[in-house]
Amino acid sequence: MVIDNDEVPVLDGSSSGYCMLIEEAGIKELDKSKKAIKVKKEVEVTTPEGKRVCLKPSNHIVYDFKISFDHPSIGEQNFHFDYSIAEYKENISRARTFGFLHEVQYLRSVGLAQGGSMENAIVLDQSKVLNPEGLRYTDEFVRHKILDAIGDMALLGYTLVGEYDAVAGSHHLNHLLTKELYKDPENYEIIDLEEASEEAEVFELAYSKVEI
Repeated sequence: MVIDNDEVPVLDGSSSGYCMLIEEAGIKELDKSKKAIKVKKEVEVTTPEGKRVCLKPSNHIVYDFKISFDHPSIGEQNFHFDYSIAEYKENISRARTFGFLHEVQYLRSVGLAQGGSMENAIVLDQSKVLNPEGLRYTDEFVRHKILDAIGDMALLGYTLVGEYDAVAGSHHLNHLLTKELYKDPENYEIIDLEEASEEAEVFELAYSKVEI
């Protein structure tokens, strides 16, 4: 795949279409094992408003996210996700991005979000979800936040092995978090997934010898 613009195509607002395309293309086994970045020390980024994103050491790949919106269709949501390919496809990949109607109207007025619609996002007014088909999960909003976080952590350049924990996290805070992790070499180590899988079964979930 070649990306020649600022973002990948939105499709339906989730990553399920990409999962399908990857499955159709298949995987290729390489002659050498895949590397990963393993969190060794806890790193954290916070804001005065109480937003927080954090990476913690773990032999597992875990994402825990909490959001709170003053909206009857969202409210407080929390989702704990123990990573596996099957669980990602079933519980995370189908969660769509979301936005509020007044924000969409403003973005369009300044030339942004021109392709945004209820076909590629969950749209909410002040009281309800406007999409006629409703939600795919009752907590689809927080699940999409985890989808976002997984994508943001992929920009580290390696599969992340550790625990990601967030309260009202965002793309911007995740970017700052990756910079914070890389700030000190003592915060992480680059590991060989095939060797690590001999010590911890979870590493097998992150592909030990394959590349898409």
